[in-house]
Amino acid sequence: MRKIKPALGIVLLMLMPLILSVALAQEDLLSAIKRVRQDAKNTPTNAANMDERLAIVFQWQRLLFEQGIDVSKAVTKERAMKIDSTAKTTPKEAFKMIDKAYADLERNFGKVELTMRHDPLPGPPQPPSQGVPYPPPANQPPTVAPPMGGPHSPPTATRFDAQTLKAVRAEVKASPTTEQNVQYRAAALQYWAGTLKTLNPESQKIFPNETSILIRAYLHEDPKKAALIVDRVFGDLERLDSGAKPATPKDDMAKKTVELTVGTHIDKGVSDPWRKVKITEAVPASQSGRQVAGYSSAFKSYTADVKNGVVEIDVTDTPLYVEPLSEARCTANPVESPFVLISPEIDVLLNRNSEKYVGKYSAELGLKWIRFLGATGLNFMVYKYGGKDFSSGGGYLGQIEALYGDAVSKGLNVIATIHPGTASGPNPQAGGVGRLSFAEKDVKDYTDFLRTAVAKLPKVKYFFVETEADYKFDPKDYALALSTTYKTIKAACPDCKIITAGYVNPERAYYKEVLDALALMKVDRAFDIYGMWHPFGTLNVYKGNDTEYEKIRSEFDKSTRLLKAYGYEGVPIWIGETSYPSGSHNPYDTGFSERKQAAGLVERYTTAIAAGVKKIIWTNIYDHNKFAGDYSYYDYAGLINNPKNAGASYKKLSYYTYMMLIEKFKCLDSPTVTRMASKKGIDGYKLEGKNGQTLYVLWPDAR
Repeated sequence: MRKIKPALGIVLLMLMPLILSVALAQEDLLSAIKRVRQDAKNTPTNAANMDERLAIVFQWQRLLFEQGIDVSKAVTKERAMKIDSTAKTTPKEAFKMIDKAYADLERNFGKVELTMRHDPLPGPPQPPSQGVPYPPPANQPPTVAPPMGGPHSPPTATRFDAQTLKAVRAEVKASPTTEQNVQYRAAALQYWAGTLKTLNPESQKIFPNETSILIRAYLHEDPKKAALIVDRVFGDLERLDSGAKPATPKDDMAKKTVELTVGTHIDKGVSDPWRKVKITEAVPASQSGRQVAGYSSAFKSYTADVKNGVVEIDVTDTPLYVEPLSEARCTANPVESPFVLISPEIDVLLNRNSEKYVGKYSAELGLKWIRFLGATGLNFMVYKYGGKDFSSGGGYLGQIEALYGDAVSKGLNVIATIHPGTASGPNPQAGGVGRLSFAEKDVKDYTDFLRTAVAKLPKVKYFFVETEADYKFDPKDYALALSTTYKTIKAACPDCKIITAGYVNPERAYYKEVLDALALMKVDRAFDIYGMWHPFGTLNVYKGNDTEYEKIRSEFDKSTRLLKAYGYEGVPIWIGETSYPSGSHNPYDTGFSERKQAAGLVERYTTAIAAGVKKIIWTNIYDHNKFAGDYSYYDYAGLINNPKNAGASYKKLSYYTYMMLIEKFKCLDSPTVTRMASKKGIDGYKLEGKNGQTLYVLWPDAR
């Protein structure tokens, strides 16, 4: 029996927020599922076909779910976890469990015709689209088994049709979704969105794949958050279905005057530089970057007198810089700048003149650091097997070497992201979205890959081991990958730094599990820098900015305590990915604008730096277009507008804002920080550099 050599690639592409390029078999997923199902009926699972059958059974489940079918009664979360763990420890026992899973799925759902909107197997750079399903065939509505105890309690085998859906919609209007009924309502939502797709394509903008994946993940790990998303999507689809017009965006907040105490700064008879202050708006005085004629004239600024150590400032919704009025300008050129941008796109690897390449803009921005990730990262599977647009082995690393060398020639410090995973099956912790593995059998080849890569890239000194490992790896697998990476790279390059992957879910103690696994492996040291939580604005279940900033502070404190408890006290902490969008495909999401994105950039960076985070990495400089094959948050998260989304290519307000932020902070390496939160209507920080430089960064305490 032939294997889908890159069934590996299925899961990799499905998981990676920034896309890996991996070799894929010339076989579409529906055909693969059909073939493997037939094989499973005729041939017992064995060592030769186990990996493929694991991958396919979970893909089969995923497609059933996307057609509005609750498959949990056939293969529960606990059963999936048991199969996966047994496959690693007792394969012969796993063979029987896999055969039983196929038999149960055939008995319950074998007659359901599978459909999908996109084929996930054609090849990179686009991954499968996984969210809004096709409606099921008219003559064969799906069977859904709702969880017990929900307010809608139909018979055990309920079929979604127009009447059933109408009842669910009425219930959602009448009462919030709860932990008890969220799974049933989520399945109803999938079904409804699928039927709307044929009637109104705008529904895909309200319920894209990204949102569907979030719901599936939260169903398993935090049903309350899943319930919040389900209710919001139901509400927006109801507005669309009724023909409601989008709400008018809120006007900017009215100006108010507040007093800021800056004190006196007289030392040994020297004249006080704080007799006057310069106040600069941190966002250009325009509604869009298209209106900015040039950086030097983009920002409003004015001076104000300080009387008895107090200055009056006008606060709007735009962050402000307040600093002493002085002719002297900082000329520092710090290496340890906290500002980093990611270049993840395959276009960048193939063409250094790409509009998406961070290196094209680094000199103008004053940027000193770049992170390569996804298609531009160091991919173990591509090195081993090659891929579309890639050779394998040394040829692949030659392409990487050329890109990284170009970045170095532009004065950039390169941070590489190593992707060590091989495919396994779905990750129960991520709602079955997918999982990567790394086992003892991979260590030898992986070690050879690392040694070759480090030798090829002598000027690269910083290496992330994956990104967002909590959604991809079992903690034990990740611990093995992390410790193997650390040991191998440190042997070849003692001054290189190894960085953990960061995490998406702040509610799960994932890295405690990783550190416990390292302790059992008797590993004393496995990393030099710790990647903390990735704050992503509206992707964090539509949390407001103020809540998110508080979460940055609390997650930093939590990370510090964890590191101290496991002997890593004092290890630098980075945020490996963050962003906030300037717009949304959803016509009812009206709370976005270029100005709000730019303001959020200043506030997010300042909050993290003040907390003690050493580097904060923005996800993309150039807007994606249908990221991961569908409408996405990341389509508006860049600093440069993508004309494929709307309009022309131009630098957004956030681009100029980022440039000024880099300039303002370049003399504030490891500053002393005082929080300025007060009842007077302002939030923000006073930052004092080692050489006496002082900068206030302020914004309104409520938006």
